[in-house]
Amino acid sequence: MSDYYTHAWDLPPQLGGCGAEPEGEPYRKAINGEGTSWQLPLQPHNGGIEPDWGTWAHGDDTAAAKREAVERLSFNHEAIVKFAARGSARKGMPPVMASLSDPNAESNEAVQAGVDAVLRIISLKMLEGGNDDGGYEEAMIQLGNSIQKQKDNNDNDYSEELITSIAYLRDRIGVPRDMRLPAARQLRSHLNWAIHIIEKATS
Repeated sequence: MSDYYTHAWDLPPQLGGCGAEPEGEPYRKAINGEGTSWQLPLQPHNGGIEPDWGTWAHGDDTAAAKREAVERLSFNHEAIVKFAARGSARKGMPPVMASLSDPNAESNEAVQAGVDAVLRIISLKMLEGGNDDGGYEEAMIQLGNSIQKQKDNNDNDYSEELITSIAYLRDRIGVPRDMRLPAARQLRSHLNWAIHIIEKATS
């Protein structure tokens, strides 16, 4: 079964566009993961906006959900890194209406190594972190510090491009196309965890 987020972003390109109603803003924010839905520690899914999921979506078997997320990342890791790096690359030609589904977009080779490092740290954290962070936050901070050094050497765009690429991957996780909802929630929230640390280290 798909989640509301996947439906909400799949349908507009298929229907030729959808109009936004002002009254729907709180629901849009919740469905798009704003607030606590895609943050660690995980809270009830979308604040209960999607009642059909029941308690299952909240991650009753957290370890299994994390393992599924890591398995999906590692299954096709090299392609996923290149795919994520499309988020900070030039838009494809001809342009398309679906901002998250541009078949002509190119991969930004400059940030691929950074994306790879982020995904490796996230995967280790999900597999081994448990309640004890296990030093993974420090590893992500060190990565952020190395990016800051690049900024100090006048590479001002790198951190922004890396964050944009990680956010693009987060926003492209489809349920159940890529993984089931508990795993998707784990991966989305861990990607946000990485983004927050990198932003703080490079601000």
